[in-house]
Amino acid sequence: MRNLLLTLSLGTFIVCGCSTTPDPSTFAIGPKDVVAAKMTTEGDRATIEIRLTTRKAQELAKKTEARLGQRLPLVIGGKVVSEPVVRQVIVGPQVSITGQSRDDAAEILRALEVK
Repeated sequence: MRNLLLTLSLGTFIVCGCSTTPDPSTFAIGPKDVVAAKMTTEGDRATIEIRLTTRKAQELAKKTEARLGQRLPLVIGGKVVSEPVVRQVIVGPQVSITGQSRDDAAEILRALEVK
């Protein structure tokens, strides 16, 4: 099972691979935590819109509340995708990863097993 870490909407996402002990300074998601995901593009840049399950969205709200003013890394597919500073509590299931190349965005979607 692949673990993914991400920082949402306002910041950073990191996804990484295999730890059985969650790192409290990160947010991990995997395919089972994603209801839907899609990529949109503008020029050579892409944005990934992710809808989390209710359980995972609640976990994200707690993580972002605990990390206000700090970085919350997002790791996907063993690769740090971004490291945003949490500026507000993220409430709700919608998150965005912005500023990715089309190839990197496609790799993130593959890591989430989104077709």
